[in-house]
Amino acid sequence: MSDVMESPGWGRYLVSTTTVFVWRLSKLVVGLGVVVAGLLYWKQDSMLYFPEIGGLPRRPSQNPRRYRSPSEHQIAFESHKIECADGVKIHAWLLLRDENQAKQHPTLVFFHGNAGNIGLRLPNAIQMMQFLNVNVLMVEYRGYGESDTVSPSERGLKLDGEAALRFILKHPKIDAASIYVFGRSLGGA
Repeated sequence: MSDVMESPGWGRYLVSTTTVFVWRLSKLVVGLGVVVAGLLYWKQDSMLYFPEIGGLPRRPSQNPRRYRSPSEHQIAFESHKIECADGVKIHAWLLLRDENQAKQHPTLVFFHGNAGNIGLRLPNAIQMMQFLNVNVLMVEYRGYGESDTVSPSERGLKLDGEAALRFILKHPKIDAASIYVFGRSLGGA
């Protein structure tokens, strides 16, 4: 047996077999990597956007009390459906600091975080409105809350943001020269 292992043919065979094995293993690892990367790319939107998560309702009207509407807090507001460039309609609430003199206050466009609807962000928006003395436009992305039921995507959220800004810049009760944008989590991306 030791004569076989010492012969030059055996060494070449061992190197050749190892090389073939490493080459095939490399191709398998690269192939699996490509498949995993492709699956991640294909499923990225469903892994990034969560209009509904856990036991949270999709629509503000289904939220627990005090998270359903600004009217539960005696706040003057307008409810709007804003049409995006691709025809999708997004929902928004415009909370007015002073209904008769809203134009005298700056306006904050509030893009909420992932998961849930704008009703769940009411306490935060109300605090901003009161402490910062601003109007607040709370925007729901496509597929979230009362907005059209379409799958959210990066491209779609960009269209949502553009539509919300166009809307607030033209709103007759709002001073177009005094608009600020606030985003949390997904809304800040």
